[in-house]
Amino acid sequence: MILAITLSLIFEALLLMTSFLAYQKGMKKKFDILSEFPYELMDKKSDLSLVTRLSFLLFFVTMVPWLFFQLEAGAISGTLSTMTWFVFASFAIFIALFIAISLTDPAIEKGHNFLFAGSSAFLAISSGTEGSYLIRISSSAGSGSITTLLILAAVLCFLIALASLGILVNPKLKNWPKLDAVSETDGTVTYKRPRPFVLAFSEWILLFLALAFSVIASLSLLISFIA
Repeated sequence: MILAITLSLIFEALLLMTSFLAYQKGMKKKFDILSEFPYELMDKKSDLSLVTRLSFLLFFVTMVPWLFFQLEAGAISGTLSTMTWFVFASFAIFIALFIAISLTDPAIEKGHNFLFAGSSAFLAISSGTEGSYLIRISSSAGSGSITTLLILAAVLCFLIALASLGILVNPKLKNWPKLDAVSETDGTVTYKRPRPFVLAFSEWILLFLALAFSVIASLSLLISFIA
C-alpha cells in the first residue's frame, strides 16, 4: 500500500509536467495558467495534442488510488464508516466534474460556470469530510506525534475546504469574460485577457487545491497505516 500510494503521487507530478511540456512543444509557446483555461491546455491545434490530453486525463486517474486504499485501510482497522464512503463519493464527483470542465469550451458560459461551481462545492465537501475523519481517527492513534500529525493534516483539509468555497464568492467572477482594452501605436484598440483572467486562474487554483488535498490525504493515510 505504501509503495502504491508513493508511486501514484510521483505519477501525478510527472503526468501534469508532461501535459505542460507537450503543450509547449506542440504550440511553440509556454502555457499561461494566469490567463488560459484547462480546456485550452488540450488545444487540438497542438502538434502533440494527443499526448497533452492523455497526460492531463491520466493525471486525474492518479488522484484516485488513495481513495481505494483509504477504504481498504478503514476496513482493516475497523474505522470504515459512512464518512469514509462520503469522502470517496464526493471526491470522485469532483474529478468527474473537473474533467468535464477541461472538455467544455468556456464559450458555453452557463454550462462552464455550473461545472466550476459544482467542482468547488464537491472539493469543499470532500476535503471538509476528510478533515473530520482525520480528527476522528487521531483520537485512537497510539503515538502522540502521530496524533499531532493527523490533526495538522485535518486542519489543512479544513483550510482547503474553506479556500474551495472562497473561490466561489470572488465578486470578480460575475464579470469574468471582461477583456482589457489596449491602445496600439497605430491608434487601433485591441482587446486582451487580463492577467490573471479570473475564471481561468480560479480553475487552476481549484485544481492545485485538489492536488494538495490528494497529497495530504495520501500522506495522512500512510501515517495512520504506519501507526
